[in-house]
Amino acid sequence: MQADTSTHVMLIEDEQNLLHVFVRGLERNDLAVTGFTHPAEAIAALEANPDQFHVVVTDLGLPEIDGIEVARRVRAIRADLPVLLTSGYMAAEDAATATEAGVALILNKPIRAKQLADAIRDLRSG
Repeated sequence: MQADTSTHVMLIEDEQNLLHVFVRGLERNDLAVTGFTHPAEAIAALEANPDQFHVVVTDLGLPEIDGIEVARRVRAIRADLPVLLTSGYMAAEDAATATEAGVALILNKPIRAKQLADAIRDLRSG
């Protein structure tokens, strides 16, 4: 598989250590990544430069706003931007709500970097 550093991923994960692991893993899989621990900062970055990112990856359980609300806000800014939601546990009703909010894909944790990178590439290629 050839390098795809042209894909810029916005990654939102409130656990700093996990964010670091995901960023390094995705970069090792030839993806450009900007990580955020606070969803409000991520949304502000997207508002400031909506074309900078190609895929948004967000955790469901965030302290300020949850990943489903992040997806709604992302889609309000840029409706064509794919959102991938990760979660350690997701109830069936959360999955339905996430789909309604425009989440393109849900992955359950634990997730390997290669698995996440492959899912991002699949979303990007449409």
